[in-house]
Amino acid sequence: MQFAETRWLAARSRVLGRRHRPARSAGVSAIFMVFVLCLAVAGCTGSNDGPAVYAGRDSSSALLIQWQDDGKGVLSGSVQIADKAAGLSGAEVNQSILAFTGKLDSDRITLQIQLEIGKIEDWTATLDNGKLRVSFPDGVGRDPVTLDQASAASFNADVSVMEAEVVKARKDAARAAAVAGDDAAEKAAEVVARRAFDNAVSDLSVSREEVLAALNTPAELAALSADLSAARANLVKVKVAVKEAARHNRGFVACEFASQAEEAFGNVANDASFLEDDVRVTTDAVETLTEARHELLLAATNLQSLSEHSGQSPKSGSTAVQSLIDRAGTTAIEWRSASDRAAQEMASLVSQAQRLSDKANAASC
Repeated sequence: MQFAETRWLAARSRVLGRRHRPARSAGVSAIFMVFVLCLAVAGCTGSNDGPAVYAGRDSSSALLIQWQDDGKGVLSGSVQIADKAAGLSGAEVNQSILAFTGKLDSDRITLQIQLEIGKIEDWTATLDNGKLRVSFPDGVGRDPVTLDQASAASFNADVSVMEAEVVKARKDAARAAAVAGDDAAEKAAEVVARRAFDNAVSDLSVSREEVLAALNTPAELAALSADLSAARANLVKVKVAVKEAARHNRGFVACEFASQAEEAFGNVANDASFLEDDVRVTTDAVETLTEARHELLLAATNLQSLSEHSGQSPKSGSTAVQSLIDRAGTTAIEWRSASDRAAQEMASLVSQAQRLSDKANAASC
């Protein structure tokens, strides 16, 4: 499986058309909240020169290093590593993405590689005529490597070559095993296991994208507060009209103020219908997010199980996936709580407005 290029994932925002209701004094502006995932992408911020990109390989691995310079020599970026797999099954290359920060001083570079939470590995590098020579700490087990100024496409091409080399080596090993009398059934089982593992990796990737898309905050969630604000303002109008009606004896004038209170109550009810629509859309978004989270959890569990039985490593970090699962669960709870609170407050506002209006009409008309 070819290692995917570094991607921007921009979460899309939806704007749903809202029908005009004359009782509303002003339209509710949709608030767009855009969730942008910068997973191992250098150049999210920084200078306008674009990210620096270097790629290359040795006999057993390929590297893609890219960063953005803030203009003062402070770097932020990512390193993508693809290593040839040693086993006879599973992915041809083991892949990983690591974020880093660093410092560029003349032609010397220091990189602080984020291995996992709380663990940093220091790399050093030098620039010379468009080439980047990278040195690794003692004990890492990697010899220094020289990368050319290139692109993600160059890295992908290197990975493809490595995959082909691994495929050929595995085929040669398989032929040797056949000559030695390997059982054909064992080979068939290996193919089945490989297919199951690849399918599990694909399922995890699809589920992850669906969760990220579902995490886009619906505009209707932000509109809830505007609906409530309008209802509160109209309730104030009800109270003012009721108070004026109470200052007059039963008759034409008092009844006119009672009619104004009734009209303001109608506006509160209209605001409630807006909120009802917004709550419905928000609830649908919660259900979509919850379902997507459940599918991601199943996909992650399945891949972990296959990895443990086959000795292969998942192509997506379990920590990052679990973090996304947790975030989806928390977000769904927050959205549902916000819509429930808004619905309860709106019900109270409508009840108050109706009670005051009815009382004014009964006393004045």
